[in-house]
Amino acid sequence: MDVIRTIKDIRNETLSAMLRLLPIQKNKIVFDSFIGQGYKGNPKYIAEEILRQGLDYDLVWLVTDENTEFPEGIRKVKYATLQAFIELATAKLWIFDCRGVFHPRKRKNQIYIHTGHSPFGVKRSEQAAEDTLDESYIREAKEDGRITTAIISDGDCQTNQFRTAFWLNENAEILKFGLPRNDSLIKAMKDDSLRLNIREKLGVGSDDILVIYAPTLRDDQSLDGYKVDFNGVQAAFEKMTGKRCFIGIRLHPVVRFQSDEIEYSDTIINLTSYPDPQELAIAGDYVISDYSTVVFDYALLHKPVFICALDLKEYEEMRGLNKEFYEYPFPISKTNEELINDVKAFNADVYEEQVNKYFEMYPIYDEGDASEKTVEWIKNKLK
Repeated sequence: MDVIRTIKDIRNETLSAMLRLLPIQKNKIVFDSFIGQGYKGNPKYIAEEILRQGLDYDLVWLVTDENTEFPEGIRKVKYATLQAFIELATAKLWIFDCRGVFHPRKRKNQIYIHTGHSPFGVKRSEQAAEDTLDESYIREAKEDGRITTAIISDGDCQTNQFRTAFWLNENAEILKFGLPRNDSLIKAMKDDSLRLNIREKLGVGSDDILVIYAPTLRDDQSLDGYKVDFNGVQAAFEKMTGKRCFIGIRLHPVVRFQSDEIEYSDTIINLTSYPDPQELAIAGDYVISDYSTVVFDYALLHKPVFICALDLKEYEEMRGLNKEFYEYPFPISKTNEELINDVKAFNADVYEEQVNKYFEMYPIYDEGDASEKTVEWIKNKLK
């Protein structure tokens, strides 16, 4: 494996040296979401704000699936190709929501914004989890921090995490804008039409309830944490609300292949491949998760969150959790029986009070204008 990596490094260094002869195009921006997975995440909402303002930028999107649809004004280029390498080498600005593993050596006059793909996470990460990470991950993380021009934060917790746990260079800016992808969540709170349209696409009626199950991945790809009694949980929600309940299951993109291991029905549906998780947050009424950052999306929308940590002991030993997890205002269950009882005993007034207190302790920056703030920052840099 080290030999293969060494060969790749030599190839990339050679290409980078050759491409330095090409001029940097001051109006070119290259986007990448989750290593070529598609048109989504924070980069999507930044790109859409650029298009909305009609700015004269050459927008390039790296994507593995060339059938992915993009709005007019965005050029798609196949990920991990020579053409993609050339686009990166000649772009003034890179915008990635996940650590870039395919790119030339960043040039002195180039700018790199790491938007992240999630809010603050309670999992130990980067330097805080260095003892659990392999050498290649640490090497890539340190390189990413070395070349980062700016990184976007959603709140005080994430800002502190960036400062203490990430390998950011001393000149990297922390942009306290909130997350561009959350702009749509805040706007959806004022307009119910988007929620209804998404539910119609999913086959969920306006009078039904939709519970999203969105756990994070396990580093060892264990399935033990996903063994939720969906039928029992569904019955509990129906008893609690008096309405028909749909459960939409969305696994982490890295382990999407594991969704085949779950049994589905007409009302327990597979949403792992649904392209935009933000839309699911808008459409859903409740979320069940574990150690995933998705809980903050739903809390931002004032939608109830239930934590189902079936493998809590194992996860603590394998990855570790930050103290904020244990301070969560959300009901935390470690068995299916506890989860079902938490659903049955849910009290909306008590829950809302607890959530408000939590975010008073840990403020977030989202105000619905993160995309605009980011684009203003970009315009100033690309003058």
